[in-house]
Amino acid sequence: MSAPRLLSPFVRTRTRLTCTLGLLLAALTAALLPWWQPGADSPSPGGDGPAVAKPAKPVSTGLRDESAAMAEALRRGKKVLVDTATTATSRTWALPDGQWRAEFHALPQRVKNAEGRWADIDTTLKRTGKADDGLSIRPVNAPVPVRFSDGSADGARKGGDRAERSYARLPLLTPADRAPAGETVLAESEFDGHTIAYTWPGPLPEPVLDGPRALYSEVLPGVDLLLVARDEGGFGQLLIVKTKEAAAQAAVKSLTYGLRSETAVFRHDKTTDGVLVVDRATGDEITSIPTPFGWDSAGMDPEAPEAQPRTTVATPEDVLNLSGLVGMEPGARQSPLATRLDGEGSGDARLSLDVSGSGLFSDEDVLFPVFLDPTISPGWKAWTTAYKPYPNTSFYNGTNFNSGTADARVGYEKDTGGTARAFWRMGYDTKLKGAGITSAEFKVINNYSWSCTKREYELLLTGAISSGTTWNKQPSWSTSQGKQSFAHGYNSCSDDYVKYNVKNAAQQAADKGWATLTLGMRSPDESKKDSYTWRKFTAKTAVMEVVYNRKPNQPTGGTTSPGGACVPGPGAGRTVAKAPLVLSATASDPDGNLKGLRFRFWKTGGTVPAGTLVTSLSSGKGSVTIPSTSLADKTTYSWDVRAEDSAGAVSTYFPLGTEPCRITVDASEPPAPDVTSDVFLEATPDGATWSTVKFGGTGSVTFKAADATKFSYAFNGLNAKEVTATSGSATVTNLKPPHAGPTYLHVYAFDAVGNRSGRTDYVFYVPPRDTADGPGDTGGDGRPDLLVINSAGNLRTYVGDVDGELYGSLAASYTTDGKLNPPGHWYDPATGKAALISKHSDVYPGDGVTDLFARTPDGGFWLYPGDGYGSFNVDKRLRVRLPSNAPDPATWDQIKAIGDVTGDKLPDLFIRAGASFWALTGYTGAGFQQATRMNADAWAAREIINVADIDLDGTPDLVWRNPVNGNMYVRHGKPGTVTGSVDLVSLTTAANSRDGDVAYGTNWTDANISAVVGVPDLNGDRIPDLWARFTSDGQIRVYHPSKTNTNPPVKNVLSSDWSAFKAFA
Repeated sequence: MSAPRLLSPFVRTRTRLTCTLGLLLAALTAALLPWWQPGADSPSPGGDGPAVAKPAKPVSTGLRDESAAMAEALRRGKKVLVDTATTATSRTWALPDGQWRAEFHALPQRVKNAEGRWADIDTTLKRTGKADDGLSIRPVNAPVPVRFSDGSADGARKGGDRAERSYARLPLLTPADRAPAGETVLAESEFDGHTIAYTWPGPLPEPVLDGPRALYSEVLPGVDLLLVARDEGGFGQLLIVKTKEAAAQAAVKSLTYGLRSETAVFRHDKTTDGVLVVDRATGDEITSIPTPFGWDSAGMDPEAPEAQPRTTVATPEDVLNLSGLVGMEPGARQSPLATRLDGEGSGDARLSLDVSGSGLFSDEDVLFPVFLDPTISPGWKAWTTAYKPYPNTSFYNGTNFNSGTADARVGYEKDTGGTARAFWRMGYDTKLKGAGITSAEFKVINNYSWSCTKREYELLLTGAISSGTTWNKQPSWSTSQGKQSFAHGYNSCSDDYVKYNVKNAAQQAADKGWATLTLGMRSPDESKKDSYTWRKFTAKTAVMEVVYNRKPNQPTGGTTSPGGACVPGPGAGRTVAKAPLVLSATASDPDGNLKGLRFRFWKTGGTVPAGTLVTSLSSGKGSVTIPSTSLADKTTYSWDVRAEDSAGAVSTYFPLGTEPCRITVDASEPPAPDVTSDVFLEATPDGATWSTVKFGGTGSVTFKAADATKFSYAFNGLNAKEVTATSGSATVTNLKPPHAGPTYLHVYAFDAVGNRSGRTDYVFYVPPRDTADGPGDTGGDGRPDLLVINSAGNLRTYVGDVDGELYGSLAASYTTDGKLNPPGHWYDPATGKAALISKHSDVYPGDGVTDLFARTPDGGFWLYPGDGYGSFNVDKRLRVRLPSNAPDPATWDQIKAIGDVTGDKLPDLFIRAGASFWALTGYTGAGFQQATRMNADAWAAREIINVADIDLDGTPDLVWRNPVNGNMYVRHGKPGTVTGSVDLVSLTTAANSRDGDVAYGTNWTDANISAVVGVPDLNGDRIPDLWARFTSDGQIRVYHPSKTNTNPPVKNVLSSDWSAFKAFA
């Protein structure tokens, strides 16, 4: 059934505070049974709600952890919540300065719902449908599983709405274990995995639900029972004896309740006359029942002192509006209730309350209704009040005291002569151990003062509170966190936070790795009995906000190269060569804000420097290089390293201990190695000595040097490898050169401490394999090579290596009688003219060897047949005949061999003569069959770069540049009549091409790049590549263009200045 309209939630006002839902809840914390999730003695910070709550299973894997949150905070410049660190009582944010901000509450602020997501606490009671055990009333989203009786004899649901399930159904007690015959389970809850049932000695009516409250009317004649689901978790209970006649009943004068549990036992606490609930197996305290209390309705409402007590009980609305529900306020007649526990030490006990012995019912001035509060306190030690009028009574978590869990109290109250002190046990985090606390603030809302006259209050770090904390058994009062004067919560001074700087307490907790810390508040003027010191505080608002930064971890893995792992002093440490010394170490930071590693390096015995901070890290690893020029022979040096974070925190220095790492320099070096091979014979000056195995084969090579422990070797200085030496010698048995032609093997020897010898350059020539040359290749290894006319006017072949690298070269022209570099072919010093040269592949006589076209300085046009070894016998050259309409070779400015692009299987050549552009096609071995003028007047300021398939569509394209404005273009050809050929007309003009002259690159001016050679693919992507000479330094770079852009240069492949070189092919 739904609640009647008259029980709709009340709205809080200052003048009718007792009519508010919030105060009624607070009043009911004087309730009998605040079943609240207990915590262990040292719970993790905030737990996940009350410390024993089983965390809900996550439903998403997209939650930000610390590292993700910190990365986002640093990137966005804003604080970012660490989703995975959120609990019922705490939250953590990553800050953009690399620090963290944590918020710790004493009481739960949120709870996970059925979907496993954090949601607001909602204690609204709902009927969840028929329950066989009769416990079908539950809160929507409470911190702890609780279930209330639905009041029906058979447990059937009588009406109302189904509540959302905020937690999974837990395995509670079986019906037989809950209540024996004649008793009814009033409520059931779980503490730290222990289910405890509270039973009423008789049947229960169906309750009226009003928000978090369930009112059971007339459980005995003239007696009502009220349960309330609490925001803090669990529930509270209060027995309301409405009349003097009802008080005369024997069942009221001596109340008896049942306590049942399968896994917990109940023990009488002789000190407080309460009950301890302990784990059957371990004996650990789970929760407790402090001394029960009773009070009448004569208490003054401190918020409305002139108002008359509300005592009408005619309707459920009247009962829920009783002023006595606020608890033992000043003026109320009150008394503790003596207890007796039957079933001591078992899980089946009966708690009896001696109400008649309290004298409440025999007092002629007692004002009914009277309220009886046999409270079961939660084990979660969140906060408590120590109250002097009842020096042996525990009020922790607000039980038994006035407005209950809602309000903590401090100061002196004259009506009862009571002095109070408040304690809050704040969750903390053991992960903060070792952290530096930047700031920490404790704040709580002061919601009531006797007046707006300020008084001073001191906040101190104290010992831990427990269920046994009373006025006579207070925790130790330790370090003061300061004093504040304030007054809030009265007519003209509204509720407000009171704030204390608790950095001292937070740092102590971090230094010692505490999981919780307890703060106590008291009035320094207690002895004055000044009522103006009386203050109340909304307990749930107590929060501690901490900004912290954890120190980086000490670096690990400190090494030197050469040298190896750190050897701490005293002593000389490791002996190393006089070579660039690399110090390395790896560090981490628990906060993820590692800034860098600070390396210190100094001469042992000298002044220790501030060091060098290295911020360029890879997975936390950093290094610093000490130049060899800074090292002295036979000298010992020390070094250490620490980690630093972006917030300024630093680690201890590596290595652990008082001694730094030590190294001693030995500058003596081994001799340059001797290199010998019976296969890769060392080249002779005449170029006539070649290896005995062809390209693709392998062979052995031996290195020797006195005192060498290892050798390094590399072809052309690239991709060095090492081999261990024995007695100063090592043999590599499977050496495989990367290309044909001249090959350079660079070899170094190293001694035991890492000193490196001078370099030995071992040069040998590798013969070509028995296969045809590839495009652009002159040595039979399939890699394009570069032909040049150097500054001396000689033709040389630079052998192409992997990815377009260039290094070794050989003289590329000779005579039949063996003379190298014969004059008159490549350069005429008298006229300053150089030959125009170009190669592509085999032209004549079909031997698979690449040949060379050349327009010689004297104006002749020749074909120089290749010998397959990267060179050309000038005595075998052939004059090339031209069609009658071809321009005079003396007028030519450029030639470009392009292979066969017309599909007739005969080589073709493009030439540029003045402003005209020509195609010579169909070379037969004697001459070209046809000369086609492609354009008559547009090519004076243009240069042919390549004619090849750029976009890989199977049709050759024309790549050209304007060296004046620096633009590079692709003129895409149209397919010819034969597959793989091009229609020459489509290359004549942009208009005739497939889609015009398409931009391919910029900044290709002569001022930037003085020579460009278009070559076949060098890097394996099938797209033709480029070698280019930079005007600024004369050095050669390689480009790997895409289908649509030349792209930037990939690397420098030759560091020599070739500015004076005269031609390239």
